[in-house]
Amino acid sequence: IEAKNFVPVYYLHGEETYFIDKIVEAVDQKGVVLNPGEEAFNRTLLYGPETSASQLVNACRSFPVMAQHRLVILKEAHRMPKNELEKLTNYFKQPVPSTVLVLAFKDRKAGLPKAAVTAIGKYGANLHAKKMYDRDVTQWVELLLKDSGVETEPGIATILVTNLGLNLNLIENELQKMLVFLKATKQEKLTKAFVFEMINVDKEFNVFELIGALSNRKIYQSHMIID
Repeated sequence: IEAKNFVPVYYLHGEETYFIDKIVEAVDQKGVVLNPGEEAFNRTLLYGPETSASQLVNACRSFPVMAQHRLVILKEAHRMPKNELEKLTNYFKQPVPSTVLVLAFKDRKAGLPKAAVTAIGKYGANLHAKKMYDRDVTQWVELLLKDSGVETEPGIATILVTNLGLNLNLIENELQKMLVFLKATKQEKLTKAFVFEMINVDKEFNVFELIGALSNRKIYQSHMIID
């Protein structure tokens, strides 16, 4: 998408909606598919519950007006009636090259019929955003930290996942706040103590200190942390 090598159809589905939202945002950014000023005649935003197959196909088959592409986004595609979704298969077999269609499904059990998915496979992109578990999220946070360019103490990713859970949006937002604060205060390293303070976790009484106390057989300290 950043290289502007677009496909006619982006089929986004699965439980991890964070990645679906990120791709929709990337495609919909000004200057990506459409340049500033081209949106008025070339961008169509539709919602599954109130859109028929014919409305969607008509929007896709319209040609760009003084632009290279048309952008059509269908949000809440999982709420579009199944019989309407089935009618889209013929369009997927021969999509309009100048149209960029983004279908955002956000339900584990919802998706396009098999024939439609097969058709998209020839011309478009099919992203199944699978549910992420603790280990996956921790690795993802480590990548975020690496991309931030800030020096970090080991174990920061585990601390964030343990205390914030598996909500990727929440983790990203909290991490962005920390990085902004670090820059504002001219600090060069993201430390455990700083992270504990920012997410309001006690520096002495938390699961990591408990693990340390148990490992060193410090019975009294272990009970204090548990209490």
